[in-house]
Amino acid sequence: DETLAIERLRAALASAGWDDVELEYEPVAAAHYYETSLDHDELVLIADFGGGTSDFSLVRVGPGQTGRGAERILGNDGVGVAGDVLDSRMLHELVAPMLGLGTTYRSLMGDKELPVPVWIYSRLLRWHHFSFLKAKKNIELLEGIASQTRDRGPIRALLHVIENDLGYHLYRAIERTKIALSSHDEARFTFSDPPVEIDAPVTRRQFESWIAEDMAKMAACVDGLLARAGVDRRDVDQVFLTGGSSLVPAVRRIFDERFGASRIRSGGELVSVASGLALRAARA
Repeated sequence: DETLAIERLRAALASAGWDDVELEYEPVAAAHYYETSLDHDELVLIADFGGGTSDFSLVRVGPGQTGRGAERILGNDGVGVAGDVLDSRMLHELVAPMLGLGTTYRSLMGDKELPVPVWIYSRLLRWHHFSFLKAKKNIELLEGIASQTRDRGPIRALLHVIENDLGYHLYRAIERTKIALSSHDEARFTFSDPPVEIDAPVTRRQFESWIAEDMAKMAACVDGLLARAGVDRRDVDQVFLTGGSSLVPAVRRIFDERFGASRIRSGGELVSVASGLALRAARA
């Protein structure tokens, strides 16, 4: 898969007129950004939290480092848990029930109560998957369910979101709430697109309970990386956190508990990789 991706990337760049292309690892790019402030060498753990993955790399940085690219990396690992997954937890726990998750409806024969199919809500866990629900058969299914449920409001709200392609806007509202919870113990989730109006409180404690298993996976990945690289956590000089999810208190706590708050560094959370690539290119 990686080879195919690289081939496609090079072909795309060549079609745009760039034939001389050198690829760089994202953690090395972030390391370039971080080491611009250093006057000494360090062993740093780069924790890069993207949209789909969280990647951890042990990298040597500083003015005395002459190695390039992979030569600087002592070890790396990653986990498929990042910003998109954290958003989807909030959607499932907080928003989906307001869109009918857990609702029941009468069967066509009227002799039993059935739950709204859970697979419908699995499509809501990625904003760009909302469009899959817009197929005629799915709309007809939801219309039928709405006609057979006691409280039609939540299913009608779901239909409105699907039919008007509001998945992206719904997730932006979730993201705003997540950001607010990074600096406040409580926030409100609000989404307005008449006739759909949602306004609900949510606490940081609730959010952290929803993402607890995801935090455990991140922590296990970091511990596994240190073990495989043969690096004691006490030998890591600094930890550099970057990417939007590095601002989530529960994420930062993973590193505070292992390395101590005094060794945690951050900054340029949304630009460090791009800036590091520019610095890397300038030195080429």
